[in-house]
Amino acid sequence: MRAPTVEDMAHLAMKFVRLELPVFTGADPSADPWDFLEEFEKATTLLGVKDYQVVQLATYQLKDVADLWFKGVEKSQPEDAPPMIWAEFKKIFIKKWLPPGVRGALAIFFKTLKKDTMAVLEYSIKFEKLSHYAPHLIPTEDEKIDRFAHGLILGIRKDMASGRRNTTFTDFVDLAMDLERIH
Repeated sequence: MRAPTVEDMAHLAMKFVRLELPVFTGADPSADPWDFLEEFEKATTLLGVKDYQVVQLATYQLKDVADLWFKGVEKSQPEDAPPMIWAEFKKIFIKKWLPPGVRGALAIFFKTLKKDTMAVLEYSIKFEKLSHYAPHLIPTEDEKIDRFAHGLILGIRKDMASGRRNTTFTDFVDLAMDLERIH
């Protein structure tokens, strides 16, 4: 296998820029670091990017505090260290921007999430986003549906009991949204 040429990298960079991927600054508390990582995995898979190039492209999107952090990481590496691979980058990125205490708090928030005054659609979006932080609570589709149902208001939850089995999570959410209209 040949090493990528400057032309190969330039072509890849042009395709990458056209995707208009998000930047990550590390300074915006509302920015979800998990979303940043997921967007990069999707985009680089689509582009067929090699593992170490994923890191190069991802770090291009780091700005402000996050860029300074990664420059510090690079300086701490031995000069003869091989290029960082995606799995390693992801591990240190999560450790920095989603430390265990934050992940634990988000897992607890997921565990206690209830629909309350949210619309079912809004509840389902929060449920999906927070589920990344507590996959151990929903290892199967049935357990995911059970946990989602537990957070619904009682009236919808009772009506959902009959349509519960042999359904997908998506179908279950759709049914909950339909029932919400009549409650």
